[in-house]
Amino acid sequence: MQRSKSSNGVQCPRGYVSNNSRSLFWEGTIYCLGDTLASELGILAKSQPILITSWKKVPPGTNGGVTAVGMGFSALGGLIIGAGAAIMDMLSGLSVNLVSFALFGLVCGTLGSVIDSA
Repeated sequence: MQRSKSSNGVQCPRGYVSNNSRSLFWEGTIYCLGDTLASELGILAKSQPILITSWKKVPPGTNGGVTAVGMGFSALGGLIIGAGAAIMDMLSGLSVNLVSFALFGLVCGTLGSVIDSA
């Protein structure tokens, strides 16, 4: 499978960036869902969050604080959007690799949450 860089420099499947505006839409959606899930569901974590910029423990609700549970939900959100995009493309008759799209979504969801927390 040929690879190319998306508009933000992330390596992704060629078909995923055949239309730049479509790629930007999916990447933005992945980043937003990943960060939202981390913020809203990360509070379920039993462990105390750590500040991503200094790795010190902080009280729950602190901006920039992350937990493994929150990061897991970020990854899950990206995985859902990536797989959903691939399935919609398949239903439209395009030949896509579901695993590549899902993994791309997983990475973008996690990365988006990390960038937002930094």
